[in-house]
Amino acid sequence: MRSAFRALASAGIQGALVYRLARIFNLTSGLIQLLLQFVLWHHLFAAGAAIPQFTWPELRTYIVLVFAIDSLLSTQFELFFFRRIQQGTFVVDLVRPMSFMFGRLAEATGAGLVELLFRGVAALLVGILFADMLPPASITALLLFILAVALGFIIRFLLSYIVGLSCFRVGNAQGLQTLRLAITSLLSGALVPLPLLPELVQRVAWASPFPQMLSTPVSIYLGVFRGEDKK
Repeated sequence: MRSAFRALASAGIQGALVYRLARIFNLTSGLIQLLLQFVLWHHLFAAGAAIPQFTWPELRTYIVLVFAIDSLLSTQFELFFFRRIQQGTFVVDLVRPMSFMFGRLAEATGAGLVELLFRGVAALLVGILFADMLPPASITALLLFILAVALGFIIRFLLSYIVGLSCFRVGNAQGLQTLRLAITSLLSGALVPLPLLPELVQRVAWASPFPQMLSTPVSIYLGVFRGEDKK
């Protein structure tokens, strides 16, 4: 089972490295987006805006980490999954010595490592060299952060997997993927930190698995996660 997982993860890595030029463009556009976020939040703080539970150094670190973690599972993996179902090539996976879902998890893991190498490491370098990114609150916080990121990756994969399986019913799941992206961005804390959202939206968010993908790992890293504060 382990050798099969490694083989499929390796295939995911190779597949993610095929379109290198497109990946460079994606990296460039992502870093521009990261820069714009820094500029926007810096102006808000300079104007005296109060950001609940965050100082400016903490928010800078939050922005970098969210960008890095968010790169672990790209939409390209979902689109590739959709095409395999639409074209019928998924039947090959059904005869392999592992479950269909476990095989897709292996491929997503391989592709996620490539995304982390390109976008994640680049974001961390920018954060460390230019944004005075804060270190983890403690060694324990760092270890729990890594565990939370891994668990968040699995949650995000399962959501993408469920959307992908909808191709069997609807034929084209790109509309559902867009809806999934919108909901995930809002309720995970990728769009804005959750404390900035209305109380009702916060309650909905913390009743869902979405914050565990981004907001919870970053809060653990910063040492600001307080369960009793969550709605």
